[in-house]
Amino acid sequence: MMNISDEKLAQYIRGELPLDEKLYVDKLIESSPEVKRRYEEWKEFFDNLALLSRYTHKPTDHRWKEAIVIKADIERFKKRKLLTEIGIITGVIGSVAATAATLTYYYLVRRKS
Repeated sequence: MMNISDEKLAQYIRGELPLDEKLYVDKLIESSPEVKRRYEEWKEFFDNLALLSRYTHKPTDHRWKEAIVIKADIERFKKRKLLTEIGIITGVIGSVAATAATLTYYYLVRRKS
């Protein structure tokens, strides 16, 4: 049975392993359900830790505060852009569906006449 230490998995997730070790861990994760399960647990732990640090870190330096404000503005812009794109796509799909429904109705009505 292939095994790997928790420390090595943590280093893998943090991107601290040299390429040859990274490739070895990749193979272990692919081939061993147990290693894959442990990897997913560690990955979830680090993701949650990163999320927690985003909300608990309160920098005092004004440059950090400015960077956070800029980052928040960028995130809001991305969300607005995505919502706009979704609205446009939905509008196009809706227009196509309305046109198809109108043509179908017109064809059925004209056909009966």
